[in-house]
Amino acid sequence: MSLPNHFELLTTDGAARTGVLRTAHGELRTPAFMPVGTKATVKAVDPDELRLLGAEILLCNTYHLHFRPGAGLIAELGGLHRFMAWDGPILTDSGGYQVFSLRDTITRVDDDGVTFRSVYDGASERFTPESVAAIQAKLGSDIAMCLDVCAPAGSDDLAEAVRLTTVWAKRQREAPRAEGQLLFGIAQGATDAELRRHAVHGFEAVERVRPRRRREAVGTGARDPAPLRQFDVSLCHDLDAFGHGQELLDVIVGQDQGHAGSTARGATNIAERRYLEWRVDWGRCALS
Repeated sequence: MSLPNHFELLTTDGAARTGVLRTAHGELRTPAFMPVGTKATVKAVDPDELRLLGAEILLCNTYHLHFRPGAGLIAELGGLHRFMAWDGPILTDSGGYQVFSLRDTITRVDDDGVTFRSVYDGASERFTPESVAAIQAKLGSDIAMCLDVCAPAGSDDLAEAVRLTTVWAKRQREAPRAEGQLLFGIAQGATDAELRRHAVHGFEAVERVRPRRRREAVGTGARDPAPLRQFDVSLCHDLDAFGHGQELLDVIVGQDQGHAGSTARGATNIAERRYLEWRVDWGRCALS
C-alpha cells in the first residue's frame, strides 16, 4: 500500500501541518497524540474514556506483546483491536528501541538481525525484519514500524545504525503484512543532520517514509506529503513539535506521573482520605 494514497495533507501554517491518515480502522486526524498502551492497555483508563478524551489512535509495543501474552494468542483472540476493545487505529512499535535501549541484553547484531536475551526470563531471542513483520501481522495493527537500530546521540555507531536500519526496512517492506497494514520506516542519525538526510533518502524505496524524531534528534526539513512521527517526547513542553511539522507524538512520562499521583501542582498522595470523594472540576481544567 502506498502512503500517498492514505495520507491527505489539508493545511499548512509555516512548518505546522494538518492532515488525515486513512487506515483500515478509520481515519486519524493529524496532528495527533498517541496514548501509550505498551501491553495492549492504557493503564487505568477504559477505552470508552480514551474516546471521550478525544484519542483517535493508540500505540502498543511489539517487544512486550511478543513475550507476554504472545502474538499468537492475541491473534487467536481476534487481534489487538478485539483483545483491547479498541476499534480505532493502532500503531505497533517494532521493538527495536526496547532491544537497543537494553544494550546489556544484546549478544549479537549483524546484517540479518539482532540476538538478545529476553528481559522477562533471559531466554535467547532473535529479531529480524521478517520475524518482526510476522509478529505485527499477527497483532493486526493498522500501522507497523520497521525494525531499527537505535544508536544513542554521540555514538560512533550512528552511520552503521543508519545503514542497518535502511537495509532492514527494505526487507521488511517485502515481508507479508496484515491486510491493510501500513508500514512506517524510521530514520536514524540522532543529531547528525547529514546522516538523517542520508537515512531519509535511503527510504525512497520504502513506503513514503518520514523521519523519526527522538528528543535528541533533529528533523530533515523534508516536505513530502506523508505523516511525520516524533517518538518518545519527554514532557508537555515538547508538544511544541506540532508547530515544527510533527504529526504523531507519543510519550509514557505523563501516564507514569499520573500513576504515581503527580499533578501540575506537584506530587499527590491519592490514597489520602480527603481524596475518596474527589471530583474533577472540568470547568477549571486546562485540558477540557
